Amino acid sequence: NFANEKLQQFFLKVVFKAEETLYADEHVPWTRIEYADNQGCIDLIEKTPTGVMRLLDEACKKPNASDAAFCDSVFATHARNDYYLEPRHAGQRALRSSDGFVIRHFAGDVCYFGAGCIDKNNDTLHSDL
Repeated sequence: NFANEKLQQFFLKVVFKAEETLYADEHVPWTRIEYADNQGCIDLIEKTPTGVMRLLDEACKKPNASDAAFCDSVFATHARNDYYLEPRHAGQRALRSSDGFVIRHFAGDVCYFGAGCIDKNNDTLHSDL
C-alpha cells in the first residue's frame, strides 16, 4: 500500500505538478485541474519522527515492546490526522485502537492489525545472505 502511495505521488508530480509548472513558466493559458494530493498519507506513514514506520522502529527499540503499545503510540500521535482512523470508526467494531489502526489511502481505507508487527519488524536476515 505504501508503494502504491509513492507511485501515485510520482504520477501526480509528473503529470499534474510538472505540467502546471511548465505551463506557468511558458505563460501558456490553462485551467487548473483539481486532484487529490496524497502527501498527507505519505507523511503519516514515513515522515520523521512521527510516521507510522518510525513509530514502529522506536517501539521495537524499547524493552518489553508490544504490538498494543505500538498501536497505542500510533493512536496517540495521529488521532487527529485526516488520514488516520480508529478501527471502530471504519467499521471494525470489535477492534480497539490498541489492536490496530486504519490508514486512509488514495485507493481506500485499509485496516492494519497490530498483532505481530513488533516481531515482523524485528526479523533478522539469515547469516548466509
